[in-house]
Amino acid sequence: MKAGISKCITRALLLVSLISLSACSTIQSSYNDYVKPKIKSWTDASAKPWAEHKAAAEKLQQWNLSGKLAVKTGNEGGQARLRWQRDAQTQHIELAGPIGTGRVVLDEGPSGAVLKDTAGQVQNGPDLQTLLQQRLGWPIPFSKLQYWVRGLPASEAALTTLNKQGQLLYSEEGGWQVKFLTYQSITTADQSTVQVPRVMELTALPGTVSLVDPSMQQPVEDFFARIVISRWQ
Repeated sequence: MKAGISKCITRALLLVSLISLSACSTIQSSYNDYVKPKIKSWTDASAKPWAEHKAAAEKLQQWNLSGKLAVKTGNEGGQARLRWQRDAQTQHIELAGPIGTGRVVLDEGPSGAVLKDTAGQVQNGPDLQTLLQQRLGWPIPFSKLQYWVRGLPASEAALTTLNKQGQLLYSEEGGWQVKFLTYQSITTADQSTVQVPRVMELTALPGTVSLVDPSMQQPVEDFFARIVISRWQ
């Protein structure tokens, strides 16, 4: 009798272990699919709408958009109103709000970038990202963001996922994870309509950025930004 009970207990424990392993496997599989997505096959239902969106979004080379930007690194955070004008040769970015320096204006052209603030301070640098990180500690990758705001990956090497409408939901590239949470419809100069992101979230992967948290006085690698675009011309 004792031997029979022992066998039953052993079988029960084995069954519980198998169920637990199966559950863990399912969770891990779902997590891996989420953090390392792969682009869908061009034979699926999203292939045609993605090709149409890509062609329309790539025509957007000039814009004047505005919205809000919120960032967090370590224990520090900040937010600002955003205005971004771009044409074939130049970029003009204004950040205003409770960011510690009032209003910051950045201009970039073929010869480099310039940052000015309300205190009259002027800084020069090679590009927008370098200057903004030096001034505010915000390493926003504008060279990639110019693609992401149009709902495009910044490179062919990006790992991406699409929804059924052929829009980007997620992109991982160049040390960044980007989530495209919502889209909005805009009218282009030729009166055509294209869907572009309205809300995006950017997260720097480990090793992408090197910052210092003033409150902790130690290096940090985490950086998160949420961008809400309310107006696009």
